[in-house]
Amino acid sequence: MKILLLAVFAFLVFAQCPNQTSDKELAIKEKELELKEKELELKEKEKEEKEKEEKKEEKEKEEKPAPAPVKKAEPAKKKAPVGSKGCAITNNVRFKKGTSAQTFKCDLDTNTGNTKHRYKLRAEAGQDLTITFKSTDANYDVTAPDGAGRVNGVTSNREQIMLNKDGTWIIAVNLAPGSTFGDYTINFEIK
Repeated sequence: MKILLLAVFAFLVFAQCPNQTSDKELAIKEKELELKEKELELKEKEKEEKEKEEKKEEKEKEEKPAPAPVKKAEPAKKKAPVGSKGCAITNNVRFKKGTSAQTFKCDLDTNTGNTKHRYKLRAEAGQDLTITFKSTDANYDVTAPDGAGRVNGVTSNREQIMLNKDGTWIIAVNLAPGSTFGDYTINFEIK
């Protein structure tokens, strides 16, 4: 089929040209003819590939078994960090709009390897932070944004701290020495 098309095209090209056709014109006509040939080849290849794809798709459809009924996926349950009930190992203290306090009620347990919770509180120098803490088997430490802080383990029920630095303050709640389990309630209030 290609040869026939080429022959017809060549005949038409030469039949329309006068005998005085220059070599340049002949070269141009030959290049045009080559381009047409390549274009036809590409179209034929595309057609063949498309037919192969269609056959392949039909074969796959025939071989595929009917899909099983789709079950509704149950939402994944969020797992609490090891050893904590209701509290993460690291917690950001954020106050709801119109409030200046937040409370956490949590457990620590050596059996699960969770013996410490950290609370991050962003505050400015000059603000007063009041920490209310209730526990029989846990204590807490306060660390300033620059890393300075106490590590002696405060167990007092209520403490007011005048913050002297801007930044993120860290309050770490730890199991008391010798304890294997400790539940606690901690409240942060800022003014």
